[in-house]
Amino acid sequence: MQTTEKPKTQSLRTRRLIAKYVKYLEIFGYGFVFAVATAIAFLWFTKTEDLVLSNAEPIKPHEYVLSYDEDVVVIEALVENKTDVTIGQPLFEISRDKSQVSRYRAKQVAEELEGALDSLATSSSLTSTERELQGVMRSATSVWEQELSRRETLTATHAGVILFEEEIVGKVVEKGDEIARILDFDDLRISAGLKGAAQRLARVGQLAQIEVITTYGDGEILRTDVDSPDWWSTGFAQFNDISDGQVTKQLEEYFSGKLVAIEDDTVFALGKVKKIDLHSTLNVQNAGPLDPGEKIEAEPLNRIALTGTVIEGTHTAEFRIHTFPNEVQQEIQNTLQDRIVERQFDTGGLPLSVNEITDLTMIIEMDADEPENNEMVQNGQMVDAEKTKRTFKGVVRIDDPHPVLKAKVRELALLKKPIYIKAIVKVVVGERRIAMLLFRKN
Repeated sequence: MQTTEKPKTQSLRTRRLIAKYVKYLEIFGYGFVFAVATAIAFLWFTKTEDLVLSNAEPIKPHEYVLSYDEDVVVIEALVENKTDVTIGQPLFEISRDKSQVSRYRAKQVAEELEGALDSLATSSSLTSTERELQGVMRSATSVWEQELSRRETLTATHAGVILFEEEIVGKVVEKGDEIARILDFDDLRISAGLKGAAQRLARVGQLAQIEVITTYGDGEILRTDVDSPDWWSTGFAQFNDISDGQVTKQLEEYFSGKLVAIEDDTVFALGKVKKIDLHSTLNVQNAGPLDPGEKIEAEPLNRIALTGTVIEGTHTAEFRIHTFPNEVQQEIQNTLQDRIVERQFDTGGLPLSVNEITDLTMIIEMDADEPENNEMVQNGQMVDAEKTKRTFKGVVRIDDPHPVLKAKVRELALLKKPIYIKAIVKVVVGERRIAMLLFRKN
């Protein structure tokens, strides 16, 4: 007699365990599905900004150039160089009278002659004629300026800081040449060339993010991590040229007379230190009120967020063209043939005479700018060409520049040898869904 074995069933304990926790599994499953759906919806509806970047470019004040449409004599400066001026403030006394301009040109020649005679007198004795000429020149130049009676005042057309060459006073400034510049440090701008595939979307009026590069100048830069007992006091600090050149001096003394070799075994003698980048950790503690005499200045520009607007800009491109209509090809060939047929040349052997030029091919490279108007777009003839390079060159004005930035740009720009803080411009050319970025082809 054949017997069948009953299938084993789950134990009562197992069934109770499943019954107890199955609702939590269901809740977890529904929660997981909801989380995935929420993430997909977030990625689909949330957009990120599409940016095109520039190289590091200098931040400069907007400049207004003062000039005249005719020759003038700058008789006297009424303001000091590198000082603030306001609109309408008198800056220079000048003369536009043609006879006075001619006399002043003669005065400049006389001054040069007087200087040459003075220089000659230091190396050898002057003849009686030269001494007489020297006296005449000295007398003439001392009274010449008093005869410039026809004067007028050149006033400031804009507010800002006046900048001019000290030697311009007493000189003739030619038509259209610069007399002075007015720098507006409330209007900071960056001339930037954008790069990247999306630069074709760049337009005037777009917003820009500005990342200031705080390693300006040629000094010593110390970057530090701040290690404090209080977690809220930790962070990052940067000090520019904190040792006033002492570290540079010590390193140059150490490397003096030392050599270095490169790959092809060329040996160089080490010279001046151009820039020093130092990293360290600062162990700090809380201090009382700051003592001005003990205070050191940490770089403040690291803590400033800047935005700007593209106020000027044009698209340019470079093209390579190698296909031409037959009539153009023939015209160029005829031009060359007229120049070269029956001419003789020597290749190092027997002299040769040209009978004909054949099998001419041409490849040219050209610059291209944006069309001047829509009529040119509608009526212009398209040419087959291969693009080799495309750029967008624009000017970005910083929106509401921070006072710290304005002060630092002014301080550095008015040095005897100006230094400019540089920044990277990121122009917002559009928005893109985050989900599309995830599925974008690499």
